[in-house]
Amino acid sequence: GTEEEEGAEEDGAAALPPLALRWTALDKTCELAAVLGFDKAENWEDFKAALEMFKVPAQNFVFADVDGNIAYRANGLIPIRSEAAVEAGFSGLLPVPGWDSAYEWTGFIPWEQLPALENPAAGVIVTANNRVAPPGYPYFISHAWAPPYRAASIWRELHGRENLTVEDMQVIQNDTKNLMASRLWPALEALLAPRAEEMSPTEKAAYDVLAAWASDDPRDDNSEAGPTIFHTFYFAALEATFKDELGEDLFPRYVESGSPVNTFDTMLLAGESDWFDDVSTADRVETASDTLLAAFRAAVAKLEDALGGQPGTWEWGKVHTVTFDHPMGGVSFLRPFVNRGPFPTDGSGITAEAKGYDLGEFPYAVQTAAPWRFVADLSDLDRCYDILAIGVSGRPMSPHYDDQMRLWLEGGYKVMHFDREEIESLRGVAVTVLSPAADEGEGG
Repeated sequence: GTEEEEGAEEDGAAALPPLALRWTALDKTCELAAVLGFDKAENWEDFKAALEMFKVPAQNFVFADVDGNIAYRANGLIPIRSEAAVEAGFSGLLPVPGWDSAYEWTGFIPWEQLPALENPAAGVIVTANNRVAPPGYPYFISHAWAPPYRAASIWRELHGRENLTVEDMQVIQNDTKNLMASRLWPALEALLAPRAEEMSPTEKAAYDVLAAWASDDPRDDNSEAGPTIFHTFYFAALEATFKDELGEDLFPRYVESGSPVNTFDTMLLAGESDWFDDVSTADRVETASDTLLAAFRAAVAKLEDALGGQPGTWEWGKVHTVTFDHPMGGVSFLRPFVNRGPFPTDGSGITAEAKGYDLGEFPYAVQTAAPWRFVADLSDLDRCYDILAIGVSGRPMSPHYDDQMRLWLEGGYKVMHFDREEIESLRGVAVTVLSPAADEGEGG
């Protein structure tokens, strides 16, 4: 903007009431001591004792040992808000009157009362940033739970199965099942199918592609057109539902918060909501079917403009890509030498193979993924596997800068070596040995 506009914005910001932030990361905590304790732990009790020192940031911790024990803990300093704050509807999303001590935090959720599991009867623990507080949990933890689809997909693959192998777990880590589409499609179909005669030929062709994909084990695979239509339609539905009420400025912020997904899905499965009405049309009240049809048409128009008029060719890999950016890639003439990609890639932010994009962006550049995948067989430590995108070196000229990239993209793994003699016998490997100095009490 102009200098005058920027000056006006600064003056406006200065006129706003000042805000003070209470943040647990500013408290004195002992995370490094906790990590050292993890390294020295010989059993679950040792590990759990170290966990008590890990306060910030709040994390999901999982544990497994060679004796067959498995455990989970939600860890961190989670504030307990005062009765005045709760009664006034303040839960951390909005500021409270900082000058009134009645709104101060009253403490933190006791460590022993944070969500936890130890050797559950199901024999399985799943955590994928989903809600971990059980029904009736007495404390408020967060609004910012991830949608349940990734965790539910993983649970379905694990629950009730016995004698799982390393190979089974590798398949699950790379699973592209879109459980959101499976869950929502019956409701979407019920709203769109009766309106098929109102669709243009291209819209009807796109609807047929989407229906065939969504009704039969939908997966976010590169070669499928279904996920392209589904993801584009989904955001168009969010926009058509919420933007008329929230406006141009607030709607993007609502999307960034991550809140609309769980909210919209609940509304859609319920069938109706006042939010489906377009408040900009004063002469009528839109139904869910009206709003979803308008959203579908907007999505098809966007894809037709970007990919052409044949919906069957709108493959996910054409719009869903991953690029590995180096910090020096910000310099345009260095970018081709230090960056890698873009590459077509499977999965999405709602599949077990997590490769999420920013809602509202198009095409769908991956912003969040699992750069390190790891599977361990604790009954045989020679059967431990991992893969790191894109390599262990940050130097673009190193042969190890991107030597794991292709394997990561293909969902592959490499063997992890723990035996020193075995490591030293590997050809083409330079071994550097770091030996910690003995404690003074040990005479070293």
